[in-house]
Amino acid sequence: MSELFDSFWVAISYWWLMAIFFTIALGRGWWRYHIVDRYIDHIPWVLLELQIPKENLKSVKAMEQVIGALHGAYSFGLRFKQRWWEGVVEDWFSLEIVGFADGVHFYIRTPKKHRKLVESAVLSQYPGAEVFEVEDYVGRIKDKPFHQKDVWGMDFKLNKPDYYPIRTYQYFEDNQEEKRVDPLATVVEVMSSLNKNEALWLQLLIRPVGDEWRKGGEEKIKEISGGRVGGPAKGPSAISIIARDVGDVAKNLPTAIFEPPVFDSAPPSEPEKPMFRFRSPQEEDAMKAISNKLSKRAFEAILRFVYIDDREDFTESNINASMGALRYLGDQNLNSLVPNKRTLTTKYAVAKYILLFRKRRLAKRKRRLLVNYINREMPRPVRIPLLEENLKATVVCAEEIATLFHMPTDFVKSVKTQVTLSRKGQAPIDLPTKERT
Repeated sequence: MSELFDSFWVAISYWWLMAIFFTIALGRGWWRYHIVDRYIDHIPWVLLELQIPKENLKSVKAMEQVIGALHGAYSFGLRFKQRWWEGVVEDWFSLEIVGFADGVHFYIRTPKKHRKLVESAVLSQYPGAEVFEVEDYVGRIKDKPFHQKDVWGMDFKLNKPDYYPIRTYQYFEDNQEEKRVDPLATVVEVMSSLNKNEALWLQLLIRPVGDEWRKGGEEKIKEISGGRVGGPAKGPSAISIIARDVGDVAKNLPTAIFEPPVFDSAPPSEPEKPMFRFRSPQEEDAMKAISNKLSKRAFEAILRFVYIDDREDFTESNINASMGALRYLGDQNLNSLVPNKRTLTTKYAVAKYILLFRKRRLAKRKRRLLVNYINREMPRPVRIPLLEENLKATVVCAEEIATLFHMPTDFVKSVKTQVTLSRKGQAPIDLPTKERT
């Protein structure tokens, strides 16, 4: 008994080692959150506006190529020092479609070091476009006191696992021009008809990711095709082998002095039999769609919607029209965009279980949504409770992003979309020049 007490007091004497261990275990998350926050605060950003020729004959495929080029910002893995000492995170971009009374604007917010990447990607696919730096438009909502305005919005997420895609522009395209449909036509038209004090913003934050997310999709394809999920069939476990051997010894022990022992041989492992079954048309379509998404460059993304108007003139007609357009991108057999209910700015979403301080909590949620939009907030690598509980990103491919953000095609006849009035051209080759003397 005395030895037990001695061991106990020895352990107590090293309490400071245990304190250090627990401090490191609990503080490492806060440390990384702090250095990541400091790193993000010092990123220089630029906001670029995109203006295209009035007659845009480019399909949405051109914007998919632009998005694919932005994946070039991926680091292919940060080093230990970058992650835990410098707070470096993967860079991200903000693709924004903004509607005011004066028209519809298309912006890309990017870290300053990637400005050349964005400009080259856009101009390579839209040679007649113009890309230029502008001031941040969010300052325009400060013309009136904020208490005189009302905000409605939310973040979107995918309803099913990330490897299921939503409907993309490929679904809406047709070889005959009169049958082509632009999936953003309704949203652009709503933005073109806003009144003086209204603002409708659609923000798509994208951050390049590696190939880790593909594992779930590959297993799903194997499951649909009839294969075994989780690798080949395994042989008998070590415990079963030991139990079998012990049983053989016990069985032969009484007769061991009279005759040689006989041990049962291990049953031969049967080869895995292929599983054949008929797949439904829905399963065939799902397998093809998942396979197509896995073949594309992927990004971690958040889609954010904000509508602002004067409190006395607030109407939900523009909200309903925009939401209907985004819901149409969903597919019952694949995936769809659904609200992140922790960001939804309705009194029913706030007061689902607790009615206390409902108005105050609703106002706080609206402010948080607007702050997240203005700061273009993305989730940090380390989550801290009560700080980022509302930020939830999903993985989408370049084709899905291009469906949600692209220049209006020639089939969207909106007169308020910001366009260039003339096409850029190079000087003639035989233009005479004057030599300096």
